[in-house]
Amino acid sequence: MTQNELTEDVDHMAQLPKPRPFEDKEFAREAGRLGGKASWEKRRPKELQNLGPLDEPKDAKRWLTKITESLLSGGLDPSRARAAVGALQAWRDFDRVEPPAESPDIVVRVVED
Repeated sequence: MTQNELTEDVDHMAQLPKPRPFEDKEFAREAGRLGGKASWEKRRPKELQNLGPLDEPKDAKRWLTKITESLLSGGLDPSRARAAVGALQAWRDFDRVEPPAESPDIVVRVVED
């Protein structure tokens, strides 16, 4: 649903007679659904809608750049930015293989009597 369609739906709902929500359950359900969509559209960060794939480290760097820009421009609040960065760190560490611990050299000494 586009922003224009959403605005038209909200305008249409505003023109309908306003029964008390509990008298008409269908009206209340539709009003709640449209209100939720409108609220989400206002809160959703527009700059982060098309981040692209996340397959390689260079993709993660691009994501971090966009997250930082959105945070600094005020389009993303700090708690959501932290959550996004935490998700990128989890992605980074998901397939990381720890190098095997190096075993100490074995030293054999032969002692003669």
